[in-house]
This record gives sequence, structure tokens and C-alpha cells, in this order.
Amino acid sequence: MMGLIWKDFLVIKKTLLYMLVVAILFGGVYTSMDSNYFLTFFLSIMTVSILLSTLSYYEFYHWDRYAATLPVSRPKLVIAKYLGSYILFFIGAVFAAWLQLGAMYFRGESFTVDTVATMAIAPAIGLIGTAVVLPCSYRFGVQKSRLAMLVFYGVPSLLLVLALRFMPDAFARLEQVQMMPWQMVVGLYAVTAVLQGVSILISVRVMEGKEL
Repeated sequence: MMGLIWKDFLVIKKTLLYMLVVAILFGGVYTSMDSNYFLTFFLSIMTVSILLSTLSYYEFYHWDRYAATLPVSRPKLVIAKYLGSYILFFIGAVFAAWLQLGAMYFRGESFTVDTVATMAIAPAIGLIGTAVVLPCSYRFGVQKSRLAMLVFYGVPSLLLVLALRFMPDAFARLEQVQMMPWQMVVGLYAVTAVLQGVSILISVRVMEGKEL
């Protein structure tokens, strides 16, 4: 199991380096922005993109056919992919928190418990994204799973932009809820855990019925 997870990180090590450089550059831009959540959400989307890049790599080289010859069950292959995504999100969340706290320090902002709660939202949303993307990739392929990711992140973002454009008061309301109470964060992660469980079950079932 650990070998499968380590394999994923060996595949994306160069991509992780690029992500590090881009994140640092965006961290510099972020210091001039009056926002407490942009950077963490940006890195969350980037983490899902990196996960998709590994899936694309495996699809191109027909990894599933090779994996079928290994003494590893298909459910373990799926679970290893999910565990790898959790580790990837943890790394991204820690790095995003480090950059965000640095940006807040340079802007002279105070650090509160509510700030941590706000920062914890983005990884949960990213994990919900993986709960959608991974089953789609196993069932329909990577290209269609990219479309699922675009819909998952793009539609809410578009609605938010339209709301801010045609309802100026919406921005003021957004600022009021920018700091999220811990109860909402815990509830969000509870929903995330349920969705992840359902996602794993679907992915395992699809993988077991897939002809390689």
C-alpha cells in the first residue's frame, strides 16, 4: 500500500516543485489582496489539478493494465489513490497556511482562532472535489473528470462573480461570513467524510467491474 502511495509522489515530484514556485509567487501577490481565503482556495484547486495530472499520466501509459498483474487487489489500488490524495491535501494545506500566515504578518493583520477555521475550509472543499473527480476518472476517464472538476469549481465561482457584479451588497455579506465559526467547519468536514466514504465505495465498485 505504501509503495503505491510513494509511487504517486515520485510521479508528481516535478509537478510539486512547479506548484511550490507558483504558490510562492501567488503568495507575494496575495500580500497585496484584502482577502483571507484566496490563497488557501487557490492551492486547494491546484492540489486537485495535480491529482488529475497523475491520473492522466497513468491513463496514457495504461497503468491499470500493469497494476492488474500485481499481487494487489483492485480495492487496495483505489484506497491507495485516496490515501495519497489525503496526504497531498495535507501537504498543500500546511504549505498554504504557512504562506497565508506570512502574508497576514506582512499586512499587519492579527491572527485569531477564527482565522484558522477559515483556512480549514479550503482543504475540505478540495476533498469534496476529489470525491467527485476520482469516481468520474475511474468510470469515464480523465478528460471527462476534468470537465467534472471544471463544473464543480467553475459554476460556483461564476455564480459568485455574477452575484458580486449584479448584487453589490453580496460582497459585504461575504465579508461578514469570511471568518467561519468552528461549528460550521466541523459540520463541513463531517459532510466531507460522508462524501469521501460514498466516493470510495463507488470507485471500488467501478474498478472491480472494469475490464483492463
